[in-house]
Amino acid sequence: MSESKKKVDEVDSTPKILYITGLYSKQKYCQAERVEVFNAANEECQKHGLSMLVMTVVNNSPKSFAPWLERLHKSKARFPYLVKDIGEKNYRIELESSAKATAFNPETGEQSLVEEFEALRGDGGTTEHLDIFRLMAEIHNDGFEYATDNGFEYVSILTGDQMIPKEHPIVLTEFLKHHPECGQVNGLVYFTRSKKMILVDGVERESYWPLVTCETREQTEWLWRNMFPTKEHGGLEYAEVYLMGSGGTMIPRSIFADKQFRFNEKYDGNGEDIAFCKLLKSKGKKVFLVPWLRIPNRNPDGSLY
Repeated sequence: MSESKKKVDEVDSTPKILYITGLYSKQKYCQAERVEVFNAANEECQKHGLSMLVMTVVNNSPKSFAPWLERLHKSKARFPYLVKDIGEKNYRIELESSAKATAFNPETGEQSLVEEFEALRGDGGTTEHLDIFRLMAEIHNDGFEYATDNGFEYVSILTGDQMIPKEHPIVLTEFLKHHPECGQVNGLVYFTRSKKMILVDGVERESYWPLVTCETREQTEWLWRNMFPTKEHGGLEYAEVYLMGSGGTMIPRSIFADKQFRFNEKYDGNGEDIAFCKLLKSKGKKVFLVPWLRIPNRNPDGSLY
């Protein structure tokens, strides 16, 4: 029996949390740290009567990357895991020459064209681009099916370089237990440049412009102004939002076991995570943010962003 199969068999027959994380060769730099992060989260789960399984989905390096990840996990992982190699999947997407991808500046509220998309657009007709949206949607949807068929109660989606705090599974699953109207809930994912020091009760404290938006500009700005990392110093315990990314999110079984809730595998001008939020909202489900639960990412140079 393979080491990977042994690890899966060690998990409770009805594991409760499935972590789905897509992994790419350029993200090798932080995987040793991420193993320790999952180790810590798994220990917290055990303390609270929960179980977790990490499904690492490997793409674009089928001959060398998956074995490397297996060796890393064999030597250091203390959590149940499953490595799924989906092989070379380079879906292409055709963008109309008039297509526009915009970036939002939280400091000014201005939008600007994303240069990498500008460079891909031609003078006419269409141009091809790697369809990362379809690839990630497929990975997430496959994870939903696996979780449904194997008795999971929660699914969490992570990017390949995110560092979840050890309390991540406990905080978000407890939130979902008390908010049945919630379709997904996330911690605070932000870019370093969005962090500001502001005075709170006469003391400088960190505040963030998170990667979320509310239904109106006014609501979004209010959220930014009140975004502190700790509840003890006036931070919000949670907030309802309109759109947010899927990295770090937690989704209950009532959503992922229902086939009407699936990530859009056809690019429609929105990223797969934004399209999923819109789908949830259209079906009467709410999206929440727990701002004091921070989920940073790791840059190749080791810095967090």
